[in-house]
Amino acid sequence: MHLIRPRTSVVLSVPLSSLGRLASIWLSLAGIYCIRVVHKQEYVDQLRRETNEPVLLSSSADFSQQLHSLCRQHNVTAAMEMAGGVVGDTVFSALLSD
Repeated sequence: MHLIRPRTSVVLSVPLSSLGRLASIWLSLAGIYCIRVVHKQEYVDQLRRETNEPVLLSSSADFSQQLHSLCRQHNVTAAMEMAGGVVGDTVFSALLSD
């Protein structure tokens, strides 16, 4: 977590797991803007009731474009990826591309 502290924006994958909830709380308390990535529509709905920050559905057709756009808009340079696999690849690609 100390590596994320100097940043102002991050991507958080799987924010409804126990670790994800802890990370969400810590990021919020630290004043760090968080783009949340989830895998089910009901999670999108739940998180949108809990936060004003973006919540993206990883299976949506335009997920990659939305994520890339938000990463550029908010100058995201770090991610907390707790799921791995294809979503992790997409998250890290969005951080690395121009």
